[in-house]
Parts: sequence; structure tokens; C-alpha cells
Amino acid sequence: MKKGLKISLIILLAITGFSFTLAMVVCTPYIVGKVRIWRLTRDMTGGTSLIYEIDTTGISEEQKKNISQKMIMVLQKRVNPHGYLPILWRPLSDTRFEIRMPLANAKTIQKRNEYDKAKESLLSKNINRQTVLQVFEMPAEERENLFNLFSQGNPDRLKILNDLVKVYNVRTELQARRDNLSAELESAEKAISSAGFELEQVKSRIYEWSRLDEQTLTETLTKFSDANDIMEILRGYVKTYSKWAETVDNLSDISPKYKMALAAIDNLNLSEDQLEFCLELSPKSARRLAEINKLKEEFPNRIQLIDKVVTTFDQYRPFRGRLDDPNDIQRMLKGAGILEFRILPTEGHPDVDMELMRVYVDRLEIRGPKYASDNEYKWCEIENFYEWRSIDAQNRPTFVGTFGDKYYVLASNQAGQVMLHSPGTRDWKLDRAYPTSDYFGRRAIGFVMDNIGGKLMADVTGNNIGRPLCILLDDIAISAPNIEERIPSGQGRITGRFTQTEVDDMINMLNAGSLPARLIEKPIEIKTIGKKVGP
Repeated sequence: MKKGLKISLIILLAITGFSFTLAMVVCTPYIVGKVRIWRLTRDMTGGTSLIYEIDTTGISEEQKKNISQKMIMVLQKRVNPHGYLPILWRPLSDTRFEIRMPLANAKTIQKRNEYDKAKESLLSKNINRQTVLQVFEMPAEERENLFNLFSQGNPDRLKILNDLVKVYNVRTELQARRDNLSAELESAEKAISSAGFELEQVKSRIYEWSRLDEQTLTETLTKFSDANDIMEILRGYVKTYSKWAETVDNLSDISPKYKMALAAIDNLNLSEDQLEFCLELSPKSARRLAEINKLKEEFPNRIQLIDKVVTTFDQYRPFRGRLDDPNDIQRMLKGAGILEFRILPTEGHPDVDMELMRVYVDRLEIRGPKYASDNEYKWCEIENFYEWRSIDAQNRPTFVGTFGDKYYVLASNQAGQVMLHSPGTRDWKLDRAYPTSDYFGRRAIGFVMDNIGGKLMADVTGNNIGRPLCILLDDIAISAPNIEERIPSGQGRITGRFTQTEVDDMINMLNAGSLPARLIEKPIEIKTIGKKVGP
């Protein structure tokens, strides 16, 4: 027999939720790094086959070679790090590979479907912000009836809605006034231009003029122009500008209050994170019973739906595996190996609204990371909390919170403070990460980006010097070093007090996320296959 070939007896023992299978196969093994990948010469067992394509846009033919093998090595470590799950991986070409997973048995599928259906029914009772805002436009009596329905007879919940109505009305009135004053300013500016004055000269002085008392303003405008007609236009322009500026300031003051009141709407909803946290507790524990009862007290009109979810989950639990459905593995592969950067807000920073930050922290503890995140900030899970260090140049700490048994850090979601791989944005890549040292000879991690990444990194770091830059891999926060200086051309250094093991691990993580290509999110083919018996 040729070297490297052998006949192996593979026994796939029953894993909860999967059928027992025993099969004899001939395999050709080869090694990629430390990962053994089997080339199958015949079907091992029935199951679901998913074929994935790798996006090779913009890379050379040389770089395409063996990309599928490299991708398998990375994804296998993330999906099945301990090798316990009966998943088979095999390259089909340089840019395609197959994942095969066993079928869950009929009982498992039935129990999971019953649980999913019960959970969907429960969560469908949630209301979104847009629904509430639409109610504000309704007549008072109709609005009051719907608010009573939304609050479920709970005075605290009704207060949330009424508080939002008050701040919404004030904000709407201020917006209307601002728009009217803007129209008046525009009309005055046309009159000033028609009178032969340089509008930009007038606009450059308007702020200074608006701060003068009546007598001083008259004297100043007389020096600027002694024509009575234009004097009156200028005087009216200054007064209108003063009213407009005051209105804009009031809008700025009300904006954080409106955001907080709007965010409080989420307290009317039961989040999926919140529900799953309760369900995952030990089935017969007093804590689980207490948490479920808290949900029933908070949502009294959903008691039967909550009971149904608990019952169906407990019936599904004994059959449950990590991979009961092809959707499970698709979810686990989504975003695998993606490196991103986010600026972290810190306590007391002049650009950070502390009152608003407290709202985010409270929402995380109650609702979980998904519902506590929005377009401005996002909660990101911390990989290793006990080794997590994140403060800015002024030693101000970042915002860290917990939900369940996981720790999260609040990160920016705002333009100019992130480097993401979002649809519609210019994509960038990390060329490589490598070991280096800092100015004091301490261990550090160097990195090099492509041209697009270099320009983006220069902008983000240049505008946020002294702030923590969170490094995320697959949406997990790895570390948050301070930005000491603008990083030009995408070459930088991550410094800190790292052990050699930490340096090695981080370099592996970063290079795992800097593959020369990305996995196309959806499989190009999914099919169910049966056991192959005989030759």
C-alpha cells in the first residue's frame, strides 16, 4: 500500500439528537498545519451536505491556490475546536469546499420545531419603536387606549410611554419652529443679496451681532450700512438668527432626553436574549423558577405563552445538540475570520454623554446585548474578561457590563470611529500580523493592511488619538490598546504588557481573520443525502 494511504474504521458514536452510525470508509489523509482533513473516497453516512464558495475577487491566481484548505483550517477551529462534533470537511477545489453534518433524528426535529414555534408566538407580541411613534399621531382617546394595551396595566410601563409623548411633543414643536425660522432666514438672505451686499460678509458677522444689545447693534449696523431700508432687513435678520440659534440649542438639549425616552420603549419588550438566559439555567433550580416568574410579572398578558415556551424548551432540551439543523452551522460560519475595529467610549470623555451611557448599561443588564445596541453604540462580547484592559490616555475606563455569565464592552457604531466590513462600504484587508516590540523592548504585535485599510486606519486613528481602539475578531473583543499616534499607511503596532503566549495567540487570531478571501455567506448548495451501502 502506498505511503500516506490507510484504511480506517470510523465509528461515529451517537451524540445527543443524532442517529447512531457505523461505517467503513477508505480515506486519504493529509495535514494542513495541525488540522487533519480527510478526503473521502466514498460517502461515510447520511446527513446534510453544504457546499460553500469562497469569494476570490481581487486576488491573484497564485493566491487562490489551496484557499479552501486554509479556510477549512480556520473554520474548523471555530466551529468544532475540540473535535467533538461529527462534522466532515473536504475541499472540492481551490475555491470550494463541502461540510457534511449528520441528520438530527425525527424526534429532535419535532421537538425543536415545537419550541421554535412557541418562541416565535411569544416574541411576536413585542412592539417596535415605529409602532409607538405612529400612535402619537392618533387622537388622544385612541392613543390612550393603545397605551393602556401596551402597558398591560403596569403604571411604570405607562409612565415610559407618557414620558416619551411629552419629550416627543416638545421635540416636534422645536423642529417645526426651527424649520419656520430657517425659511425666514433664507428669505432675509435673498433680500440682503438683492440689495447688493455680500451675503458671506453678513453671515460671517451674524453670530457676533446676535450677542449685542439693542443700542450697540444699531450703532454697529449703522457703521456697516447707513441705508434705512437695508438696516431694517439686517436688524430683522439678526433677530431671526437669534431665535433660530436658541431653538437649535434647545433641540440639542432635548435630543439626548428623546433618545433616552425612545430607548426606554425596549423595556416594554421581551428580548430573545432575556428569554434564552432564563431557559438555559438549570431546569430545576430555584433561580430559574424565580427568573421565569419575573418574566410573568413583567408580562402578565403573556403568561400562557411563556409557559408554552418553557415547556417546549424543556422537552427539546434532552434531544438538543449543537448542530440540530443546517441553519446552526450556517449561523456559526457567518462572519468567521472577520477582523474589525471600533473606538470605545470612556467615562468622563468630553464627547461622551454619561447619562446616555448609563441607559445603555441598564438596558444590557435587563435586555441583553442585541436589544441594548443601536446605530450609535454596540455591545461586544469580551473574549477574556479577566485579562481585559481598556482605559484611555487619561486613565478613564470604558463601559463594561454583564448579561448572563458573559461580559460585554460598549463600542462605537458611528462613522469615523469604526472600521467594519459592512455592505456598501469599501472593503479592506489585513495583509499580515507579526511579532515585534515597542520602544521599551516589550513584546508587541505589528500589523500591515492593504491600501484601502491603510487609508481608513489613518483616518480613524488620526481623529481619535488617546482613545481605546477595540480589536474585534468575529465580533468578539480581543483587546483595546490606546491610540498613541496616527497610524499612516496601515502599518501599526499593538502594545501592552503581553506574555509570549498572548502575543502568539493574538497573531494567530489576527492572521486567521486576514485570509486573502472571504466566505460567501450563503451555501451555493444544500442537500440531504442518505447512507451509501455497498460498492
